[in-house]
Amino acid sequence: MTKSELINMLIEYGQKYTSEAIESVKRNRHMNDLGNDDLISQDIVNALIVDFINFIGIKNGIDVGMYVKDLKL
Repeated sequence: MTKSELINMLIEYGQKYTSEAIESVKRNRHMNDLGNDDLISQDIVNALIVDFINFIGIKNGIDVGMYVKDLKL
């Protein structure tokens, strides 16, 4: 897999994951430090997904330049 194929895969998965991310994090609370009463905002989830994809891109020498608006299919 090339670096650009990896980034494209992350973007595709990120676009699909954004709609289920909050429930996934809640379901997997045993794997994170969130409490039962902690609120999870979709805006924050989207920002983290985009930031992670951009971070992986930069670490691989690719300026992805992804924005939250790019998560919309």
